[in-house]
Amino acid sequence: MNDVPRPGNDGARSAQRVPAGSRGPEQAYPDPPRSWTRAGILIGTWVAAWAGVLVFGLGLQAMAQGQDNDRLPLNGQAASRQLFHEMFLEKDLETAAKYLCDTYSGLPLETVQKKYMDWEAQNGRTGVTVSVNQVTPQEYEISIDYGPDNAVVIERFTTITQPREPDDCIDDLFEREQADTDVPSPDESPDAPEVSGREAIEGYFNRIFEDQDLEQAEVFQCDGYTGASASDLLEIFTSHEHEGAGSTLYSLSTNATGTTSSTDEHSVVISLDDDKHTFKVIVDASTPKRCISSVVPL
Repeated sequence: MNDVPRPGNDGARSAQRVPAGSRGPEQAYPDPPRSWTRAGILIGTWVAAWAGVLVFGLGLQAMAQGQDNDRLPLNGQAASRQLFHEMFLEKDLETAAKYLCDTYSGLPLETVQKKYMDWEAQNGRTGVTVSVNQVTPQEYEISIDYGPDNAVVIERFTTITQPREPDDCIDDLFEREQADTDVPSPDESPDAPEVSGREAIEGYFNRIFEDQDLEQAEVFQCDGYTGASASDLLEIFTSHEHEGAGSTLYSLSTNATGTTSSTDEHSVVISLDDDKHTFKVIVDASTPKRCISSVVPL
């Protein structure tokens, strides 16, 4: 026999070839090579994602602020209306004070509001109507009425405004007239106190836009009434698109444009927030019981 030892018989295991496809898990899926470029891409992607979130949030905030900045500046009439709206409807004297000039020298707002607050404490909450009528470019007459139809309380004030950026402000406020006044309906007895054309107009439109009471509004119409119906006028209010919190800010202003022995003609502006609607209104002035004979949108 040949005593030449075979390779591998010396007790040492010789290297074995591993067939293709038979590698272990740690050999079949080797770790990717370490790379600063790949790490930079991952970090950049993470930073970009968070930057996008931040930019989106800032964009939403800018849009919201932009909507506030798009609000039309308030002229003297709108500032006066808003002042009384905050005092009598919202009862927010702190917000109302923002419409006063730094040089304001008028009545304290608590004094202006006190009569209504005392009335409400005794009689309960009721509808309040704020009407603003321009007298001069800086002077406005404000009428506040509240209470039941048979005993309407009317308070009258005058505001003096000054220009200010972005909104005009109230520089003075004083009582023009203040009295409890019963506003009679046109169908009351002939010896009822005389009703002015302006009072008839305010009574008619307030019943529609403030109370939304068509039955009571039609009491102010003459028998031969023509023009926009009370329901047509109410549709203006119900279709108004109010934005923001709180109730729709309604106000009315009248301006006499012509008078004859039998009629009073007025230009009436109804404001719903910043939307304005103008009407030509004819009042029958032939009897003390004024009635509305025609309302025509302009």
